[in-house]
Amino acid sequence: MKKLSLVLVAVVMCFLAVSAALAAPKIEQISNIGDANDYVVGPGKYYLFMDPGQTVTKNVEITNRFKTETKFKLELEDFRGTTDGASPLEFMGLLAGPYSLKDYLHPEVMEFKLQPGDRITVPVTVSIPKDAVPGGLYGSVIATTQDEPQEAEVPPGKTKGQLPLISRVAVLYFVRVNGPVKEEGSLKDFRTDKKIYWSTKNPIGFSYSFSNTGNVYLNPAGDLEIKNLYGSVVDRITVDASYVLPDSIRINNLKWDKGFSMGRYTAKLTFKRGYLGSPDQIDVKTVTFWVIPWIYIVIFLVGLLILIAIIQGIRNWFKKNFERRK
Repeated sequence: MKKLSLVLVAVVMCFLAVSAALAAPKIEQISNIGDANDYVVGPGKYYLFMDPGQTVTKNVEITNRFKTETKFKLELEDFRGTTDGASPLEFMGLLAGPYSLKDYLHPEVMEFKLQPGDRITVPVTVSIPKDAVPGGLYGSVIATTQDEPQEAEVPPGKTKGQLPLISRVAVLYFVRVNGPVKEEGSLKDFRTDKKIYWSTKNPIGFSYSFSNTGNVYLNPAGDLEIKNLYGSVVDRITVDASYVLPDSIRINNLKWDKGFSMGRYTAKLTFKRGYLGSPDQIDVKTVTFWVIPWIYIVIFLVGLLILIAIIQGIRNWFKKNFERRK
């Protein structure tokens, strides 16, 4: 019995040692870092579907491409959407967001140093409490570095000081806690940046806004169809999915490099709302615009003036010759 207990203890200790080794940060040397003189953090985002009480681990990678040894620090911060559409999200700093995740994010290390060309892989554990309410949770792991102090620009007569240059790069965590959720959103606006385009050289600019009034993020996507005056389809553009956080509005822009075009056009945006529960929910909006190249207008007017002058000249010639005969 004693031997069996010792064996069980040994097995448990080996399991814990292997688990710790797998979860520990790993550093590897990357060759050919070039002259970037910066650092790279990835991946940019994670989309996770989790049950209450579930735990998963997702890695964050930081590569030091500076020329010197650099000290890094990881910070945990919530983020939320905005209602003005100017930015898809805003970070909350020390404040907790309305759908806070930062207390459930646990990196294996918070501070470390990297030599030039080093890449560290930091395991980040995401632990959702058992009593979590179904819906969205949003937080980030932000890698920061502080360069050597730089002299600050100051007005004449003032004392010069030194300011550290701090840079921050975030990895976003979008967590959806499984269960009954509120998926609700719609395409609010679709327009061109002009009604009349006087040149064929500049692309046509479109913008659209999508409002999310639910309690989970949405990834709406769709396609843009452009028809000419005769109803013929001249182009189709795929509108890629982009996240829209709850209680927010996101504005995105599109460009149509039309090449040669002239006349009246109609653009139709067909947009899937990104509901997982009912993926066929769509919105459709249209807008019309004109392409009237000014160079062709000038050519037309010059040609018209020349034609008028020719006709007038012919009339004068006939009038002059007929009067002589009389």
